[in-house]
Formats: sequence, C-alpha cells, structure tokens
Amino acid sequence: MNNLADKDLVYICLEEVSKKMGYADYHALSQREYEYLCDQIEEKTGILISLSTIKRIFGGKFERLPQTATLDALTLFIGYKGWQDFKMNKKQEASLTPALEVLEPVARQETATPIKKTSRRFFIQATSLLILLGIGTFFFLTSIRQKEAVKQEISAKDVVFSAKKMVSQGVPNSVVFSYNIDQLAGDSFFIQQSWDPSRKLPIRKYNYTQTDIYYEPGFHKAKLISNDKVLKEVEVLIPTKGWIAYTRTAKDRFPHYLNNAMVHDGILGITSQNLTENAINLEEERYYYYSLYPEVLDVNSDHFTLKARVRVQTVKPTQCPVMAVGIYGEHSTFHFPSTIPGCISEINTNFSEKFISGKTSDLSGLGGDVLNWQNIEVRVVNRQITLFMQNKKVLQEQYKEPAGQIRGIGFISNGLCEVDRVELQDSSGKMVYNNEFNQAASGN
Repeated sequence: MNNLADKDLVYICLEEVSKKMGYADYHALSQREYEYLCDQIEEKTGILISLSTIKRIFGGKFERLPQTATLDALTLFIGYKGWQDFKMNKKQEASLTPALEVLEPVARQETATPIKKTSRRFFIQATSLLILLGIGTFFFLTSIRQKEAVKQEISAKDVVFSAKKMVSQGVPNSVVFSYNIDQLAGDSFFIQQSWDPSRKLPIRKYNYTQTDIYYEPGFHKAKLISNDKVLKEVEVLIPTKGWIAYTRTAKDRFPHYLNNAMVHDGILGITSQNLTENAINLEEERYYYYSLYPEVLDVNSDHFTLKARVRVQTVKPTQCPVMAVGIYGEHSTFHFPSTIPGCISEINTNFSEKFISGKTSDLSGLGGDVLNWQNIEVRVVNRQITLFMQNKKVLQEQYKEPAGQIRGIGFISNGLCEVDRVELQDSSGKMVYNNEFNQAASGN
C-alpha cells in the first residue's frame, strides 16, 4: 500500500514534530510554544521558519503544500535527511504493511460425500448463532466505548486541578498542584508547568498532590494532560518584589540569579563587578535578564504606551551587541530588539501572533547606537503597534490576536543593560508605573 498523499505525509510529519517536542496536542499550542518550536528548529537545522508560517501549518491552514524549504526544515528536525527522504521512508513503511488477504481453501482431490439435510441445517444454525454473537459483542463493546467517552467528557469538564504557591513573591518558588483524576479515562497523565514541554511531570491516579519548582518569574499556564489532550489549565503568577536580574547560557537548564542591588547611581543595572561577585564566567556567551512582574498591572496589552531610556554595556568583546524590551501579556509576548546597524540581519521581533525576521524583512529602523542612550517608545492603539527610537517612528504593524493584560516588563541583552527610566501608561494616559531609579517608584 503506497498511496499516501503528500498532504497526509505533512500531517504525519507534524505529529512526529509534536511528539519530539513533547506537545500534547499540536492543534492547541500557545504562542510561547510556537516561539519555542521555531527556536528549536532553527537551533538544530540552521533554518529559520517564521512564526506565522509555523502557526499556519500546525493549524492546518494550507490549501497547497508548504514550501519545500519549510518541509525540509521540519523533517531534518525529526531526524530525516529532508522532505524527499521522509516521503520515501513513509511510503516504504506503508507499502510493507501487510494487506488482509482472504485465502480460498484448497479443494480436496477426494470425492466429496453428499451433505445430509440435518448437517446442512446444523451448519446454518451454527453460522447464524455466530453472527448473532458477533453482533452482540460489537454492540457490547461499542456501549463500553461510548460510556468511556462520556466518562472522559464529564471528567474533563469537571476535573479538579488547582495550584498554590509556597512563597508569595520571588524565585525559586515551589507550587503545589492539587488534582483528582480517579474517574478519568486515560492511559497516562501529566502536569506541564507552562509552555515548555520539557517541564512536564507524570502523575497517577489515587494521588492528589504534585509539587514543582518555578525557577523564572512570570505568568504561566500550567496544564493538566491526559494522553495527548490538555484537559484544563490554571494560571500561575510568579511575581517579583521589584526588579530582579538573572543570567543563563543557551545550555543552562536553570537561571543563575544575580544577588546584588540593581539600582545604583540613578540607573537600573548590573555591573561587571557584580558578575564577578556571583562567580559568573565573563568569557561565556550569555544573556542577561532584568524582570519586573508585579502582583497587578491593570493595563490591557491592546492599548498602552511604554517608554524607556536604555543602553548596553558589553561584558566581553562582541561584534553585535543587542538589547531588547520585553512586554509580557497573559497570552503572548511583545519583543523589540535593537542592535548596531550592521547587525540587523541577526535580530527578529514579535508581537502577539506576528513574527518578523531580520533575514527576510527590512528591520533597519531597529538599528542604532545601542552602546549609548536610546529613547524607546512602544505605543499600541487597537492592536496597532508603533515603535519609536530616538523620537523617530521605525516600525508600525497591526496584529490580530489579543495578548491579554500586561503582566510583566523586561530587558534582555547579550551585555549588561543600563536603564535610566521606565514608564507605563494605560489607554487613558494614566501613569500605571513610573521609575527613574533615583527615588521610590510610582505604581506597582
């Protein structure tokens, strides 16, 4: 059997990508899961697939096959040599699947003895009985499956799943998950901490508690998973007490917290001396994160204005110093990087479902002298983003999917950001957060 259509093969490929990533259901991925998948594919294959393309393919929104380069990247990611190699292997597997054959009995060479009427009647009755038993078994098994399906549906709707933090603020932070899956039909069950499938823990019936540690602050959505289906999500906010700083390399599983006072000389920032005091290897390729997650930021991500004055100090010689402003919503993120003009090909920006690559788009407006003070303004009105740098409009784009309430603000760099001012206004112009780092901050 070698009649698999190319579109069927695409769906098989998506299933294998999803399985490799540990995603329960690729039809219901979050924004961060899509972003993480794009990063993982690029890291392993060296091929960048845009966020919008990944979302379109995994959402099944393609009438024609995706481009061959995209299919090559997906199949390389799951261990094949490319799309053609994947197709050949899958079609070979299909052709080797044995078909159900009906074998005719070999006629005996002996002279057949005439069948008596009583034997023929017995044969007919026995055959009828077997048919009736078969029908009865079919309906019995169908009834069981229907009951299991109803049981699954009811349990999924009413399943008990909640989360409680052990510490009100800060990281690391242990969270106690309470659940009850005793009446749930399924072979395997998990709790996934957030969008990251590597942070998934198996759970079992007749046990009602599972704990896990959150090492990074932020707004997370923990998932209760049965087999490959997400049954329920609960929100887990790990807030910070003011600004915190941490660093990590690409290979680090956990962040390294920088336990120093971040505000000094009227700015927010970590110094090279602070890194030495925290035993950080200054020769490693690292990213440095400054994060603020208050308990409440009453600002809708579809209507706000954020202003900041930022520059970056390099830790080690680098050809492409980069810094970025992050705005973290309940459902997705806004990420606006800046680098020197000669390096704009290396940066990408995203906001909600939109992803713009410096490889395939002109992001020259995001280039600037990041080693000196940059005035950055992000203005959003009715899901239209306008980005200003040094009071000059450098980007304007529309997005469709709401990111929810703003839950956090951050700065990221391959060096050390210095932040002179941050302010956040809501849709009415009301100042929700304002900090010049030379006095107590207003707002949260």
